Amino acid sequence: AALTESQRADLLAAAAQTCLAEAADAACEAAAKGAGTADFLESLWDEYCETLAGRKLAFLGYWVNVIPSDPTILTRSRSQLGPCRTSEAFAAGREPLELFGGESVTWFTP
Repeated sequence: AALTESQRADLLAAAAQTCLAEAADAACEAAAKGAGTADFLESLWDEYCETLAGRKLAFLGYWVNVIPSDPTILTRSRSQLGPCRTSEAFAAGREPLELFGGESVTWFTP
């Protein structure tokens, strides 16, 4: 994600003290291409809806991959969306997931 100006200044000041100013500057430039967000999945979903949803490209499986420790995690919901839409809503962080002891879900973004 992008750094704020304050974060960038702090990073560059600390890097200058350790002879890593050039590497830190390059990292800051790369980070400037990103965008800060409080909710990454929501931001990704919003971008998907604005740019590609009309083209029928899948959010789940293309923009976000979800690996549950048990496949039934993504199907046990009180949602009225139906199983496919509910799984997509889980992937986008728009539906709560109920996890029990020993269960986990991992999100990957390609």
